[in-house]
Formats: sequence, structure tokens, C-alpha cells
Amino acid sequence: SSEDLEGMDSGEFQKNMGDLDEERMQMETDERMKKEQEMQLKNMKRGLTMMEREFKRFDDQIKRLVKQGITPPSTITDAITKGKLVLTAIKEAKTMEEAEAAGIQDLQEIMQGINDSRMQLEMLSRWPETLKQINRELKRFDTELARAKKLVAQLAKKDIDVSAAYSSF
Repeated sequence: SSEDLEGMDSGEFQKNMGDLDEERMQMETDERMKKEQEMQLKNMKRGLTMMEREFKRFDDQIKRLVKQGITPPSTITDAITKGKLVLTAIKEAKTMEEAEAAGIQDLQEIMQGINDSRMQLEMLSRWPETLKQINRELKRFDTELARAKKLVAQLAKKDIDVSAAYSSF
């Protein structure tokens, strides 16, 4: 009020104006920091979408392995499950502090571990084709062996003895 202003000396007035100015600057700084954190959280959540796609790809790859009758290593499936849980918790975070508490740093380690296992999953996915190829080769060897036995038997009838060479094969 005007009576309060009249009763104040100029030093006290200057001090009050300085305090108000400091509070205003602090409020502006706090507001700026809040906006920066909101933007940082928004950008981080945008990056989480890419991680979500990666988890989906790993899930699909594991489903294909299971469909082929191959049990993927539990370390990989456990890491994927843990990563998806952390990802969900981070997506639900409203502040950067909540995202950090949910385990944003852990998510990076989990993704790195899963990516390191990618080659192992790819090798496992090729295993059924490798088995088929081995079985085809074994069948071909069996056919060749039967043909060789038949030839040895025909030569033996003609009094040509190749049993020593056949035995060593």
C-alpha cells in the first residue's frame, strides 16, 4: 500500500526490489529448466519408440525359433522381458527423475546385451536348415555306399577282389 511505501526508507525499498528481482530471475530459471526437462523427456520417449521396435523384432525372432522347435537361451528371453518392463516404466514416466528411477541407464545396458546376442539368435535360426542339409548329405552317402556295395558284389562274382580297398573306405 502507499502508506507502507511512504514508511520505507530508500535502502529498504532497494533491498525489497532486489529480492523481488532475484525471485523473478529464479522463477524464470526454474521455468526454463522445467521446459528443458520436458523437452528432454519428450525426445527420450521418441527414442524409446525405436527401442520398442527392436524388442518387437527380437520377440518375432524368438517366436520363429520356438516355432522351429528351438528353445532360445533363457538369458536372452529374460533380458528381453526385463527390457520391455523397464521400457514400459520409462514410457509412463512424467518427469526425467521418474524416467531415471525407472532405469533408463539399465535399458541401455540391456539393449547392448540383447544386441550382442543377435548373432547367436541368427545362428540358432539357421540350425534347422543346417540339419536338413546334413541329413541330405547323409542320405547321399548312404546311397553311394549302397552303390559301392553292389559294385563290390558284382566284381566279386567276376573274381575281382576289391574287398581290401572297400574295407579301407
